Amino acid sequence: MAACSQPPSCSTSPTPRNLPGMELELSAANLLLAIHALATQFGSLQDQIKSQGKQIVQLLAICKEINNLAGDKD
Repeated sequence: MAACSQPPSCSTSPTPRNLPGMELELSAANLLLAIHALATQFGSLQDQIKSQGKQIVQLLAICKEINNLAGDKD
């Protein structure tokens, strides 16, 4: 016999208020504020990654130059 799930009418889904650890529903304004804050943080993280990428390129160039100088001594 095939296993069947119960139809939705047999059991109602718990509301967010009934689930442990779930916050109450946010208003549209609060959701927009949260989205804006996340977008700002994401942009800041992107800027940090770009800056760190530039630093890595600079460090790589320094390492290559040191390697070239060390190789010239032979």
